[in-house]
Amino acid sequence: MVRTHAPIWFDITVVALAIVISRAWYCSMAMPASHPVARGVLVRRKAVRDSVTGALLTAVGGRCWLGANESGSGPGRPAPRQKPAKWPKLAPLHFAPA
Repeated sequence: MVRTHAPIWFDITVVALAIVISRAWYCSMAMPASHPVARGVLVRRKAVRDSVTGALLTAVGGRCWLGANESGSGPGRPAPRQKPAKWPKLAPLHFAPA
């Protein structure tokens, strides 16, 4: 958890870590795909990969559209009214001074 009054250095560190992690991920994906053999395999399998991904996304979208979810709502059926959740009362957090 992040404190509500986190110091500015903490915010800068979080943003910097997010940038570093994102760049590392994209580089780790781009390096193997730039090799000629790997690129050939990716290009040959592109149609199959795109078809499978499209079928899965269509199935998930159809399931959501038809209302096969826990609330029982769907096209033409309004979602049932639910009571608002009651949150337990928590003790306030106290941090020792640095």
